[in-house]
Amino acid sequence: AKTGFPLCAWSSMARGYFAYVTDPDVVRVYDIPENQARRTRAEELGKQKGLSGPQIALAWTLNQPGNYFALCGLRNVDNVKQTLDILEVELSPEELRWLEWGER
Repeated sequence: AKTGFPLCAWSSMARGYFAYVTDPDVVRVYDIPENQARRTRAEELGKQKGLSGPQIALAWTLNQPGNYFALCGLRNVDNVKQTLDILEVELSPEELRWLEWGER
């Protein structure tokens, strides 16, 4: 953040985990209690904001302080539209913290 150096978040959606991809390799790597809770919190905040959980998960990456970019594996026009919808989403520092850590 201090230097403004751009960073690209590789696998910003955890290879689809936050979009409920059921590939066994994705589940084996990412389906841990902490991520299950994060995915649930993303769904909850998404409902409050009229967005999906995956949109909130991606917004989390894009709202980090600094010069961040998210690499996304978009598969169809609907994916592109849903992704474009979040470009204007602003999450507060409190929302970012809550999505990451919950009620600590």
